[in-house]
Amino acid sequence: MSSAVTIASEEQSSPKLTYFLKTWGTETLIMFLRGDEKLRDIELGYNFFTKLNDEKITGHLFLKLTRQEFREFGMKIRPALELEDYIKELCE
Repeated sequence: MSSAVTIASEEQSSPKLTYFLKTWGTETLIMFLRGDEKLRDIELGYNFFTKLNDEKITGHLFLKLTRQEFREFGMKIRPALELEDYIKELCE
């Protein structure tokens, strides 16, 4: 089991998770996000993970993304807002 999946099962709002997330590369970030149950209810769209990969978004950069950047990824407003809230929760 990868460290991303292991950490995904731990408490999401812990400072420990944010610390690890900041150090992850794109592939580890994508594995974590794919395994996070909190994202299953958000309509990420077909291209979300492809865009993260194409743009080489690391964990550190992911934590900086806002709804505007997600909109530029082609997302609808609701999932973009939900992702912004998700990131805020991760950083708490």
